[in-house]
Amino acid sequence: MITKHFRGVILLAVLAASIVFIATTPTKADSNSWPNGGPSIKAKSAILVEPHTNIVLYEKDAYRMRYPASITKIMTALLTIENCKMDEKVTFSKHAVHCYQVDNAANVGAKVGEKMTVKDCLYALMLHSANEVATALGEHIAGSESKFADMMNKRAKQAGAKGTHFKNSNGLFDKNHYTTAYDMAMIMRAAVAHPEFVKISSSTEYTIPRDNKRKKKQPIFQRHKMLWKDGPYYVKGATAGKTGYTVEAGNTLVTYAKRNNLELITVILKSDLAHEYDDTRKILEYGFDNFSYVNCAKNNKSFSEQADLSIPSPFTEDKDSIYIDPKAYVLLPKSTDFSKVQMTTDFKLKGNKFADIKYKYAGKNVGSSAVFYKKTPLKLTAAAIPEETTTLAGQQVTKKTPELKEGVKSVVKDVPSKFSSLSTFFGSLKTWHYVVAAILLVVIICFIAFMKHLKKLKKVREEKRYRVRYTSEKGDFNTKQQ
Repeated sequence: MITKHFRGVILLAVLAASIVFIATTPTKADSNSWPNGGPSIKAKSAILVEPHTNIVLYEKDAYRMRYPASITKIMTALLTIENCKMDEKVTFSKHAVHCYQVDNAANVGAKVGEKMTVKDCLYALMLHSANEVATALGEHIAGSESKFADMMNKRAKQAGAKGTHFKNSNGLFDKNHYTTAYDMAMIMRAAVAHPEFVKISSSTEYTIPRDNKRKKKQPIFQRHKMLWKDGPYYVKGATAGKTGYTVEAGNTLVTYAKRNNLELITVILKSDLAHEYDDTRKILEYGFDNFSYVNCAKNNKSFSEQADLSIPSPFTEDKDSIYIDPKAYVLLPKSTDFSKVQMTTDFKLKGNKFADIKYKYAGKNVGSSAVFYKKTPLKLTAAAIPEETTTLAGQQVTKKTPELKEGVKSVVKDVPSKFSSLSTFFGSLKTWHYVVAAILLVVIICFIAFMKHLKKLKKVREEKRYRVRYTSEKGDFNTKQQ
């Protein structure tokens, strides 16, 4: 008798062998088909990143240390959203109100002792780039600007930044306050994962209401010119972002854009007012023109057209279905065929997740997809069979309907097609795959034979005990054998 535990082991072995067949047959990637070069820009540093796969699509000196200026406030907003409620009150200290020394530094004229909600502060921070608001938020969250800077540096590393060090929450110049284009893309990537951040930083205008110190409502407007749809700098899909400027940093600009479901983040550092938007536009158009998402389940030809491989169990009335996450995508150049992508598998059995397939193209990691399995009952139960009742000679007679016959025919007809698809699949495998399959089959056959042999031995022993017991009752028991 084969136990349920062993049945599970056998089924998982079959699943593992199937995944090995599916995901360890790599194809050579065409390294020449990745779009070369990119646009010519004036900014000293720049980068284009797809936030889901984290692929760098374009870069220019993206890992060089630069001063960020007010794009620092993206990190300030991120920590505020992660640590505060929108209706919390922020009290402005004397230090916060007088933190900026330059007369024309961005501010909303906050007063010492003024109380603004976190929501109002975030709009003033991201749209108007208010410096005193950034400092007030840092003090509200961490107790002091220096402690908040420590939080910023820790969060930057968690986001994937490698060459960033913050000294304040507003981005005003400090020689020890620096970042890189790559790091700012990682910070923006973490920020746009929050719907509140995207909503606030994509707004073009907002009105700060009256409060205990502010006697009049104050309208503020978005400084990122690319987000104004009726403006001359608008680029289709531009959704959110942040501007920055100091003499030392030059013009800095971070932009998040989405077009035809493709999401991109671009960062410009050490630019000038005449070129920062033009550079951003060139980089974004390069990304949208050359790359697109490709669904893994629909394009992985190792599976059937439905991205599902069903394995009937020889031991139970179930089938195990292996399927790729239907929501998994990879990012590829538009001219690339999915068959050129290399696949490697990492087996991790967790819940109904069986493995992860990692996709690589032209030397770049372009995405990954989870592989799941599920059990589906095959048994046709009486409750599932349609019936109709008729009256014959005063008696009720129940008979099976034509729908049952058609249903049985479809099930029977479907079985050969399943094995046909499997036959087609296994026909494309390499020799060593057959060796693995043969070894697995031999192990299963040997185990079944062993279990039958044990059953036979058990039967012989039972018969022997019966004969001994029988002869003892008849008085013929041989006492010398005791």
